[in-house]
Order: sequence, then structure tokens, then C-alpha cells
Amino acid sequence: MALDRDILAGGPSSIIGTTVAVTVVGGQVIHRSEALILRGFVVGTIVTAIAFFVLTTVLPQFVSYEGEPAGLLVISIIFGLVNGVIGPIVRILAFPLTMMTLGLIGFLINAGLLLLTAGVSNALAFDLKVGDFPPELLSVDTFIAAIVGAVVLSLVSTAVRLVLPDKA
Repeated sequence: MALDRDILAGGPSSIIGTTVAVTVVGGQVIHRSEALILRGFVVGTIVTAIAFFVLTTVLPQFVSYEGEPAGLLVISIIFGLVNGVIGPIVRILAFPLTMMTLGLIGFLINAGLLLLTAGVSNALAFDLKVGDFPPELLSVDTFIAAIVGAVVLSLVSTAVRLVLPDKA
């Protein structure tokens, strides 16, 4: 118990050994080691790659990928970075719209993040295409494909996570 208090207070025992992430939930201290955090990242990346594979296989008219299956891992890392870095900023800025539309703007935000992922992926020579993008961004087909792609990607990711959870 003293070790837990030292870690929370940044005491001497918190700097001995490996680095741990500490979370207090309901008065209990939960330690999550770096290995578990890395495992969560790897599992999340694989789940997203599986979701992209299913999406590009089942709905190639909306989202298509021309390349090696290993490239889907790179695309899923790009998608994770876009969602992790840019996604929260956009969601915070769109919070008033989210409240006014009862969350429906979230579909457009996710579609935009998917389009951004396609743009970055193509810039890095991974041929992910959402609707007519790239090269054509401002078309109805592109926006519909991005919305459908984002919804299906989210549903498949959720289904795969139910089968393969990232927590030990």
C-alpha cells in the first residue's frame, strides 16, 4: 500500500523499476505497465487493419485499396494517428454542433477523418481511395462513400474488438 501512495505522490518508489501508468478508479489504484499499453496499441492497430480489409473487400465501390495486405497495417497506423491527434481537436471544436445535432455531426467528422487518412496514405504511396478521392474531393459520391466507409469501419472495428479485446 505504501508503494501505491509513493507512486501517486511521485515518491522514491515511483522511480525504481519500470515506468507504469497509474489510474485511480473508485478509490482503487490500477497499474498498467508499458507492456500492456504497447499490447493495446498493437491489438488496436491489427483490429483497425482487419476492419480496413473487411471494408475494402465488402464495399470496394465506397473504399478501395490497391496494394499488399501489409500496407493495411500502415494505413491503420495512419488512421490511428489521424484519429488520435486531429480527431480530438475537431471533436472539441465541433462540440456545439454535436449538441445541436444530437451527435449526428459525428458521422461527418469521422468521414472527414477517413478522407484525411486517404489523403495522407496516398501521399505515402499507399493507394487508399474513398469514393472519388483522391483526386476528386468535392463530390457527392465522395462524401457518401466517406460516411458509409466510416460507419462500416466503426461497426467492423467494434465487432472485432468484441471477439479480440485489447485488455488482459
